Formats: sequence, C-alpha cells, structure tokens
Amino acid sequence: MKNLSFPERLWWYTGAIMLALAVPMVLAHMMDVREVNDINIWTKPIKFSLSIALHLFTLAFLLRYLPKDYRAARLFGFLAALVSIAALYEIAWLIGQSMRGVPSHFNFASALDINLYRIAGIGAVTLIIPALFMGLKFMALPSTPELGSGFRRGAGLGLLLTFILTLIFAGYLSSGQGHWVGASPSDADGMAITGWARDGGDLRVAHFFATHLMQLLPFIGFLSDRIFANNPARAKLAVWLVAIIGTGVVILTFLQALSGKAFLA
Repeated sequence: MKNLSFPERLWWYTGAIMLALAVPMVLAHMMDVREVNDINIWTKPIKFSLSIALHLFTLAFLLRYLPKDYRAARLFGFLAALVSIAALYEIAWLIGQSMRGVPSHFNFASALDINLYRIAGIGAVTLIIPALFMGLKFMALPSTPELGSGFRRGAGLGLLLTFILTLIFAGYLSSGQGHWVGASPSDADGMAITGWARDGGDLRVAHFFATHLMQLLPFIGFLSDRIFANNPARAKLAVWLVAIIGTGVVILTFLQALSGKAFLA
C-alpha cells in the first residue's frame, strides 16, 4: 500500500470496509426474520456492500495503470474522497433503513425517507463519476508493454460505457415507483442470487449489465492482448465487438423489461 496513490489507498480501504460490514449483516440476516418486499430485510444491504466493494476495487485497480501525475493530482484526490464518502453514506443508509425495518429504495412514506433516498441518488451518481474521467484518460493513452492495446481500450470503453449506461438506465429506474414492470410487487419468487422477477419485467437487469461492463471489458482486453499478442489491431477489435454486444444486451434487457417480460422465466 505504500507505493499507492491517495485515491488508490482510499478506495482499497473503503472497499475493505464494505466487505467487513457484510459480516455482521450476514449474521443479522440469520437472526432477523423481518422482511421487505417479501425477502429478508438484510438481503439488499448485503448485496450492495459487496457490489460497492467490487466497484471501488475495480476503480483502484484500473487507476494503477494511469500516469502517476494523474493519480497524484489533488483534484482527483478530492474526487476520490467524495466517492468514498458517498459509498459510506450509501451503506449507512441501507443499514439504517434495515434497522428501522423499512424499505430503502422507493420509500416515500415520510419526509425523512424521501430526503434520505434523494441523497442516496446523489451518492449513486457520485460513485460513477470517476469512471468518466478515468475512461477518457485510458482512451487517450498510447499502448505500452504494460498497457496493451486491448486492455487500454477495454478499460477505457468499460469505464465510459458504465458511466453513460448506468446514468441513463439506473436514472430511469430510480425515477419510478419500483423496479417491477407488469410483475408481482414481490421479490419472494425472484431468480436465485439476483432476485430478478420471473413473472414480468425487472428494470434491475439492464442496470446490472450496465454497471458491470467496467469489469467485463478490461478483462476481455487483457485476454485479447494475449490471444492476439502479435496483432494489436485484432485485440482492439475484439474489445470493440464485446463492447457493442454488451451495450446491445443492456438496451435489449431494458426494452424487454419495459414490455413486461422476464429476463429468464
């Protein structure tokens, strides 16, 4: 950790806090029988703690491949601090609402719940802002032995697409009254692990795929650099193809949800 920049250390540490908080929440899940949307009230904060941790770890990992002066810039350090604060607020809000025994998302029962939800929305946008700046920087960098053409393009596209698509589709999701479209307003019979509705549309599907392009595309780029070690152009082409397919999946699953159809019945 000594050789890491301030934003890297901060994101690694904040991500570790998210993982550590998941432990007592799992214990609470085992002992607390209260439910929200017909599932255990601690299910959502556990999933979010893991998701936020993965997001922060990904940002920290990819930031390592950007120029040192960029990583050490005060402005970026300030942004990194805002992101960590937003992450801590998000998990504190989720835990607090679960302790109160009330829903976190789409909770308009009181002025307090509405304001907490609004702040969480601002926090969610804050979490993805670094993806925009980092993605643009990756796209502008030249290829090096450490930073292959495929990985550079995968990181750049993954970060940019995650920012753009998450902003659009998560923004649409959060502006409504729930994630169901033509489905029963219950998560009890949802898909295993994800909880997505199986009897109608679920807007969380497109949100999920959009958010995780920032992990998928750098990995595809890493593989492409090794498969096409002597052909950087093909490595970049492979990344572009997966990026196009991934964007298509996000759009199609969004349209599928709007039509009231389940991702997988």
